[in-house]
Amino acid sequence: MVAIDQWGGIVYVDPSRPRASLMEQVGRKHAYKMYVDKKVGPPKHIGYIVAGRWFTLYRREERTA
Repeated sequence: MVAIDQWGGIVYVDPSRPRASLMEQVGRKHAYKMYVDKKVGPPKHIGYIVAGRWFTLYRREERTA
């Protein structure tokens, strides 16, 4: 997984434990969940806010030749 902050900074995180991995990489111990509203249904969790940085999580696709 990749976590990209609001300034375009990239942090690679372990997909099996993205929050813990992000905390280790950034050197912090606390994060708030970040959500986005959908047209229908409950809000969707898309990332974390850590020490004033907004990290959006993305899954990397494995490409084969």
